[in-house]
Amino acid sequence: MLSVLSKWLKKKPILRQQFRNIRMLYVRRKLGIKNIHPTFNILSPFLSISSDLRAGAYGSLGYNANICPNVTLGNYALIGPDVKILGGDHVYDNPGVPIIFSGRTTVPVQQCPVRKLQINTDITI
Repeated sequence: MLSVLSKWLKKKPILRQQFRNIRMLYVRRKLGIKNIHPTFNILSPFLSISSDLRAGAYGSLGYNANICPNVTLGNYALIGPDVKILGGDHVYDNPGVPIIFSGRTTVPVQQCPVRKLQINTDITI
């Protein structure tokens, strides 16, 4: 049924856009997300997306995404399927040390303050 609807909507671009807008409104309300641009697309099903996600124009979040709190996606940011953006406990104070060797904080993750993560404009992950 869904494939028939999808094929039919491809032939009707105005209806396709209206259907996409209604679907995205439903997804935003279900997730409680308020800070994403109307043209940003979230493909469902999704695992876990924080309600404080900020996203710019014309980006997309793939199937089964997992996004932790305090993440901002720039314009045209494309996040592929099954991507998990996690963290907040990495030590990155010394820019000369590769992140794999820099280690993590000694504070337990539950007590670690969640740092803001900015993914810039026109990035594909």
